Amino acid sequence: MDRSDHVHHYEFAQRDSEGYSEQRQSIWFVEFVGEKNDVETPTEEVTRVEWTHRNDVIEKMTFEAQRDTYRKVLSEWDTEID
Repeated sequence: MDRSDHVHHYEFAQRDSEGYSEQRQSIWFVEFVGEKNDVETPTEEVTRVEWTHRNDVIEKMTFEAQRDTYRKVLSEWDTEID
């Protein structure tokens, strides 16, 4: 299995009224699928979410569009994050 097929990357930014980014957050969704009796992976499908901060230039999406994309991914994966 190609691990890269299970990595989903989204970047979010809150912009001020002038369009400058005030806060950036990069979110990596890493999906690991394991089989029973497989020592290296869990016994059931697990989604791990890692939060990282980056200083790269982000995609030109509005904050609302990014947030909606994020929520859509979570709803499709049936995953909740506190």
